[in-house]
Amino acid sequence: MKNDKLFVFVFNFQSMIDISKEKFLVFSDDLTGANGVSGMMSRFSKAITVNSNIIFSPEKISPDFDSITINTKTRMLNGKEAFEIIENLKERILKNKIRFGKRIDSTLRGNIEMEALPFLEGNAAIMTDTIPEYGRYTMDGNTITPEGSMNIIEKFSKLEAIQVKIDELKRTKIENGKIYVVDSKDYNDIEKIAYFIHRNGYFPMDPGPLCSAVSRFNLKERNEKIYPPRVSNILYIIGSMEKKTEMQIKHAVSMGIELFDINDFKTQSLRAAIIRLNYFVHRHLINQEFINNVKNYDSYVLSGGETANTFFEASNGLFIESLGDFMPLVGIGRLIGGILHGKIVVTKGGMIGSENVYMRILDYLTSDNYDDKNRYYSR
Repeated sequence: MKNDKLFVFVFNFQSMIDISKEKFLVFSDDLTGANGVSGMMSRFSKAITVNSNIIFSPEKISPDFDSITINTKTRMLNGKEAFEIIENLKERILKNKIRFGKRIDSTLRGNIEMEALPFLEGNAAIMTDTIPEYGRYTMDGNTITPEGSMNIIEKFSKLEAIQVKIDELKRTKIENGKIYVVDSKDYNDIEKIAYFIHRNGYFPMDPGPLCSAVSRFNLKERNEKIYPPRVSNILYIIGSMEKKTEMQIKHAVSMGIELFDINDFKTQSLRAAIIRLNYFVHRHLINQEFINNVKNYDSYVLSGGETANTFFEASNGLFIESLGDFMPLVGIGRLIGGILHGKIVVTKGGMIGSENVYMRILDYLTSDNYDDKNRYYSR
């Protein structure tokens, strides 16, 4: 199996990061989702994002954090491989009864069922799929979005998934080994579900807002706030092939941002530039040579989970220190370790954001329209 090296790595080393029962942990199957959830949790806690293999690295570092999102890197694997990785991580990390949640993809892609299975022995999952800012809510076992609906219940065949009205949740008999898909429309509903989970010890599953709300109940909230620093330039590295991504690129180019194919890009010093690639064709080009060619930029917007992770690993980064989120699931962080240590990174899924999202990020991070107190990073 191609993941044998991971399993050997996990069992040969003790954790370099102290994940104790005072922390809150979220598992995510890709880096953009992981950093997005950390961005949500950083509103009230110190949050970091880390790849699963680094958790068990021999390098000893001790970041100060309250919440952590672990990228399990399982989005592109088959169900059996994903299950085995999650099972191994669960056995090693959750043995001290650490509080945790499971981040699912915002479009219900990936191995949702197989990655839930390891956590259901002796527990139940409470799931909702609502992101109010995007007009997205959960009703009758379906995810409802402005573009249409997706049936959540149909994503489960090995596990029993049960539809629950939010007003009936407290009266529902919750049984271990099952997933309860609860209706929700707004943050008041999410808070009610999160409190129910917190009081009863169940584990949350959602794209991010529910996991974040549960972590807030579990952690002592910090009053200090963080803001991303102002940057001089931004490089967009875009591997997502979604239609919405194409629309966002087209709009950015129409507004004057230069577009480069990854094969043609040379070291540049522009206020903003886009490098376009097809991840499955060009992933071998995202290497240390590429990282050195782009290291003169202050910040990077990475679109596409595999693209973001390959870039992060090619830079030899250790973890991402969260500096908040620009919008739900568009996390902003500081790269820690490696060639790009200290650089700012923004991660975004291909289906997230409006047509002008790239321009809005550019304005937010580079413009003088935001005063220092709303941008200054201090902790």
